[in-house]
Parts: sequence; structure tokens; C-alpha cells
Amino acid sequence: MLRPSAHSRRLVPTRRGLVALAVLAVGVIVLGDLAIRLAPAGTHVAAWWPAAGLAVAVGVRFGRRGLPWAAVVTYGASVVANQLGGRPLDTTLLFSLANTLEVLVTASLVLRWVGRRPMLTVRDLSGVVAATLLGAGAAGAVAAVAVGMHTDGSWWVTARAVSTSHFSAVLLFLPFALERERRRPRARRLEVVLTGSGLALLTVALFAPHQSLPVVFMLFPLLVVTAFRQTLRTCALQLVVVNTVATVATSLGWGPIHAAVSVSGIPLETAGAVLQALIASSAATVYVLRVSVETRLQALADADRARRHLGAVIDAAPSTAIIQTDLDGVIRVFNAGAVNLLGYPAEDVVGKHTPELFVAREELRQRAEDVGVTRGFEAMVHTVRTGLLESDRRDWTYVTAAGVRRRVSQVVSRVDDADGTPMGFLAIAEDVETQRRVEQLLVQSLEQERALAERLRAADALKSDFVTSVSHELRTPMTSVLGYSELLVDDFGDVLGPGGRPIVERIQANGRRLLALVDDLLTLSRLESGSLTLKHEPFEVAWVARSAVAVLQPLARASDIGLALHLPEESTTVQGDPQEMERVLINLLSNAVKFPPAHGRIDLTVRRRDLWSLEVEVRDTGVGIPAADLDKVFTRFHRASNVVESQAQGTGLGLAIVKAIVAKHGGTLSVESELSRGSTFVLALPTTVAPELPADAPAPMDTSEMRDVVRRVAQQMASGTRARPSALTGLEQPDQPQQHEQPQQATGS
Repeated sequence: MLRPSAHSRRLVPTRRGLVALAVLAVGVIVLGDLAIRLAPAGTHVAAWWPAAGLAVAVGVRFGRRGLPWAAVVTYGASVVANQLGGRPLDTTLLFSLANTLEVLVTASLVLRWVGRRPMLTVRDLSGVVAATLLGAGAAGAVAAVAVGMHTDGSWWVTARAVSTSHFSAVLLFLPFALERERRRPRARRLEVVLTGSGLALLTVALFAPHQSLPVVFMLFPLLVVTAFRQTLRTCALQLVVVNTVATVATSLGWGPIHAAVSVSGIPLETAGAVLQALIASSAATVYVLRVSVETRLQALADADRARRHLGAVIDAAPSTAIIQTDLDGVIRVFNAGAVNLLGYPAEDVVGKHTPELFVAREELRQRAEDVGVTRGFEAMVHTVRTGLLESDRRDWTYVTAAGVRRRVSQVVSRVDDADGTPMGFLAIAEDVETQRRVEQLLVQSLEQERALAERLRAADALKSDFVTSVSHELRTPMTSVLGYSELLVDDFGDVLGPGGRPIVERIQANGRRLLALVDDLLTLSRLESGSLTLKHEPFEVAWVARSAVAVLQPLARASDIGLALHLPEESTTVQGDPQEMERVLINLLSNAVKFPPAHGRIDLTVRRRDLWSLEVEVRDTGVGIPAADLDKVFTRFHRASNVVESQAQGTGLGLAIVKAIVAKHGGTLSVESELSRGSTFVLALPTTVAPELPADAPAPMDTSEMRDVVRRVAQQMASGTRARPSALTGLEQPDQPQQHEQPQQATGS
């Protein structure tokens, strides 16, 4: 009902709020004027002031921040109403102040203690009644001061009359300011109309002219029915009707209350106070009953919800039998698990049989003899009934409806109510035979899986041994083939002629490819088995990078590809095997040289990342790697789909070996690639000193053929007839890294 002002932080009423304030003003004026005019002659206050209830209700609806607006309107409207009723201005101002103070006190306390939620608990009702009493007391005190200062009336009689009339009015109107109850009333609309009409007609009859019998209590049965069957707002509305009829009749001199006051000679204000006290007491009684009914209905709803939830949980255990009995053993709960286990329909068992129906007779007799009881069911629950055990777990044999015997593990416990009084027993049983069969099957499956894993490991080891053995057997003759083919070209080149030399050179090329494949297989096998150990010595990565670039530079020039080397000025020393690291870089560079198009570019960059590591980056502008292959690019024998389609040579072992060697050096290898844009491989190496590792022993290649080849090569080198490098370079000096022409370092990076 409020919104922020466009020019300040103050809240101003919305259109709906303005309508509510207008209704409040008109209501206070009309109701106040009528109350003053209906006041008995010679009295200073009205018998009932319904405008107070309306003002407090609107104040509560406006909330704490809008309450001042309701208070201002209440004060102005009260001044108008009192002036229209003919009261003096000084009395009018004080009476209006009393009404306004009541609105501020009552609405503030209700909003603080209860809020605007419906009165559904005794605590909420107590807060409303306490706030109403304090507000009505404040109004009565100010009104008493006004009467004492400006009239000759009794301040005590005034305070009592104003307090009771305002308390009754606010108590009847406040339910309309609170939120509606969410639960639908049990009374239908016709019942509401009939009870309301009955209350109105009965009130008219009880307060009719010349009716002086004190039988006002006849209203209570209908009010009680209203409290049990209808909503709080309906109860309040019917009380407003009753109070209106009774107040008007009493003001006109009708009914038993006016008759009693006339006979006793007490002040006329007391008649109104007595009537409003009666109405307020009736309202409090009706509200208490209504709250009690609502609390009971909520408790029943919660209990029903809990019962349905528990039933769903019980029925959701199809393999567990849950059986509950009363103290005599009669079955009261027989869940779906019990039906599945025993084969008895629940409707044939619940309320008709005890668990003796399906427990093996001989076990019940034996158990009864053991615990010293006679009844079969008592043998099952004796230890928990007597309190010897809180729960008793033991195995029993159940006999199903089909006569099948099943071994179950059953836990029996006692069920108590909230006061600790025993109500019955609960048995939870599981078919242990099925469980044990499942456990045996699981153990067998695990044993089979373990045996299969052992066979797979043995097969993998056999495969690795086979690959290693075959590779060794192939390496030696292939080296001999290459050596003899070179000797054939060198010594018998004239005999071969122009047609024979290309054939021998093709033999050499294919032999080198096969030797490289064998070498890769051997290296991979040794890496997987852990038998490959690396040298662990300090070396300059920059030197290894220069050497690798020198090896690939001729191939790059032949393919019209730019190959640039970028080195840092600071040291690039790491611990490891320089020959294996050179192999890593040559592998990465050779892959890069294979695929870039003409006029492509390859950059090999060495840089320090921080004090403890450095980074080697190989970037090319080649065909790139498809995104689907990036996760598998370091898997052995895997080749990217676009490489396979281009029919490029390769086995898919190179990158797997590279990653394994890098890992042996304590480093990491990553790749980024974009199809048709190129790839970037980043090698990160630690510069910290690691423990010493044993040097790798050279593979034995000492055969008669190899000795013959080496002898012939040595003779040619001694005679000066062998000038170009041969396929045996590296075999002649196995402990020294290959020497290559050093490339020029690229300027810039």
C-alpha cells in the first residue's frame, strides 16, 4: 500500500493505499457519529466504539512504515466524528488523541508480536489479546483524563467503559487485518448463512423490548458450533453482528442488561461496559476454541502425512519383511516385503493371525523351552517384553504359503507410545539365504575377475617380452643389411650401374624405416616395463635444441619450410639424459616438418618459466590436429584422422615415446592445436637436481656380421676412401652425442 516518493526516501500511499485511507476516514466518521448518537442520554462515552477496531485493523494492514498514515487519518476522522456528535472541542481533541494512541500502541505490538499471519497458535492469540488490552487501556486512560478535566463525570467509570468498549471492538475487527487461513472450512456456505441468521435472530429475541430474563448464555452453543466449523473471520463477523444488535438494543433500553442496570441503580455507562465485557469474553472463548481446533487439525494432518510417509517407506522395502503386532501378537502391519517373502496377502494376515502362522513349529517349541515360556509367539518376544534386551536378533526359519522353508535374520524390538507404555512389537526380517547366495556369487565374480586380470597382465608381459625379443632379433640383421648395402654402393657402385644404385638406395631407405620402427618398439617396451633408465647429468637444453635443429634443417629447406630457433640469454641447464632429450626434440620437429605446407614456418623456442623450470615450445603452421584426436594424441599407435587420410608415413609411436621420456625427466608435455592452423607442443622441465640414476647399459649387438661391417668401414676410413656419413654413425662412438652442423640462432623470439 506504500511506495517510495519520487523526490525523497519517504514512503507515500499507492492508489490502493489511498483508497484504504479514504475508507478508514469515512468509516471512522460514520461509525463514530452513530456510536455517539446511540450513547444513552446523560453518559459521556459511547457504549461501543467500532471505529477503534476499524482503525487498528487498517493500521495493521499498512504495516510499521505505513502506520503513521493510518494514525493521522484516524485522528482527523475522529475529530470530525466527535464534532458531528456534538461534543465540545476540547473533549473532542482529547478523545481523538485517545483513539489515535490506541491505533499506534495496538497495531505496533500486533505487528511486532504476531505480524499479519493468521492466529493459528495460542501464542499468536495471546499476543493479539495482550496488544489489544494495552491499546484499550491507553485509550481509556486518555479518555478518563478528558472527562475528568472538562466534565463532572467519573474518570473511573469513563476509563472502565472506554477500555471495555474499545477492547471489544478491536478484538472483533483484528481477524480481518490478518491473513486468511489456508485450510478450507468444514462448514459450507449454507451452514454459514444458517448459523449467522440463527445468531442474529436469537440475539434480537434475547434483547427484545420487555425481555428482561438473563438468558444471554443461550448464544453460546451457536458460537461454539461456529468456532468448530467455520473460519476465524466468519466467527468474528458473526460476533460483530451479535454485538451490533445487542448494543443498539441496550442503548434503546431493551434487553436483560439494561433491565439489570436499571434495577440496581448503577451508572448507565456500566451497562455498556458489562455488555462489551460479555462480548469480549465470548470472542476470546470462540477464538481459543478456533485456535485449538486449528491446532488439532494441523496435528492430525501432520500425523496423517507422517503415517503415509512411513507407509511409503515401509512398502518401499520389497526385499525386507516388516511386521508389527500388538501386545497379544496379532499382526497389524504386513508390508510388501513380507508379502514377497512369505506369499501371504496382507488382507489375509492383518488382524487375523500372529507370526506363529509362518514360523517353523519346531523352532518355536525349542525357543519356548529355552526361555521357559509356553506360547509360541511369546518365545519370539520374551527377551524384549521383559526388558532383558532392547532388540533381539536371531535366525528363524520361515515357512511360506507355498510350503517353502526360508532362513531369515530377524530383529525384534518393542514399540512404545509417547509416554513409554508398550504398544506392541516390531519384527524386521531379511532372507539371508538369498543374501548369502549373492555374497558367494560376488566372491566368485571377484575371484574370476582377479584371475582374468592376472591372465591379462601375463599376456601383456608376454606381449612385451615378445616385442622386445623380436625387436632385438630384427635390429641386428637390419643393421647388417644397412651396413652391407652401404658397402655395396661404395665398393661395387660401378658394377651396379645406373639401374642398380636406385634399387640399393631404396633398400637402404626402407631398411632405415624398419630399423627406426624396431628402435621405437624397443624403447616403448622398455619404458612400459620400467627397464629403461636414463643418464642423470647436467646439460644445456640450448645445446640439445641447436643439435636437433641442425638435424632437421636440411629436410626443412628441402620442403621449403622456415625453421627458426629462439634461445634465451640465461642458462638452460637441467638434469637428465641429453641424448634422449635430443630424441624428443627431433621427434617433435620431424612431425612438424612432415605436415606444414610450402612456405610454412616452424619455431623452436626455449625460455625460462621461473627459477625452478624452463619451457621448450615447438610451434608450426601445419595441418593441425582435429579436436576429437587431441585427447588421444599421446596414445601409442594412435594417428590423427587427417594424417591417416593423407597417407603420411608413421606408426603412431613417436609422441607416446616422447611423453614417456619427458615424464622420466619429471616434466610435462601438452599440446594445443587448431585444424588447418597448426599445432603447438609445450615441454616443461624442472631445473632442480634429482637423485642419481644408474646409467643405461648398451644393447648387445656384437655379432660376426657386425664385426665384419665395422672392420670394412674402419679400413675405408683409414685409407681415406670413406668421406660421407654412413648408417653406422653413432655405433662407432656410442657414448658420445652425434655432432651436427650448428645452426644460426634466430634473432628475436
